[in-house]
Amino acid sequence: MFSTTPSRAAVRLLAAPLVLTVLVTSQAAGPADASPVRPASTPTATVVDEQPVRIDPVREYAIARQAAAERRERRERAAAERREREAAAIGQRIVAAAAAQAGKPYVYGATGPSAFDCSGLTGWAYRAVGINLPRSSSAQAAVMTPVSDPQPGDLVYMPGHIGIYAGDGMMWHAPHSGDVVKLAPVYSSSFRYGRVR
Repeated sequence: MFSTTPSRAAVRLLAAPLVLTVLVTSQAAGPADASPVRPASTPTATVVDEQPVRIDPVREYAIARQAAAERRERRERAAAERREREAAAIGQRIVAAAAAQAGKPYVYGATGPSAFDCSGLTGWAYRAVGINLPRSSSAQAAVMTPVSDPQPGDLVYMPGHIGIYAGDGMMWHAPHSGDVVKLAPVYSSSFRYGRVR
């Protein structure tokens, strides 16, 4: 006859695999005092307002006006520099035209090409670059713009006489009867420089 009550030996045998399983599982997990695994922390996201930064319309207008003024100033400065370069080039051509007449005799009322008086020489040299001057020295002085920093090619006027500034205090002119077209120092203390371009 079989007993339905398990014996102590049978209970021990049945429980043995369970103990073994618990032991193996706890050893695989590591020591009991190990730090528990924590999930990776995610940085806190900073929320930035993505609305465009607005500048005060009055300030925007002032900035735009200043930028336009700076552009205009740059254009004007470039144009002035270009005019100066062109005037200098024309001035050199005027001087060259006068210098080409060196040695030709002074004759009152002569306008070239074989003889000149003072305003005849200046008129001749200026016509060589396409500028027409009035006939007399006083009329030429009336159309020139006075300058304090003369450049080659400017007019040098003194009462009753006119010549062409050559630079370094020198001028080309037709002095008087018995003389010739020549380069000479600006000799009068009562003179003024002027530009016609």
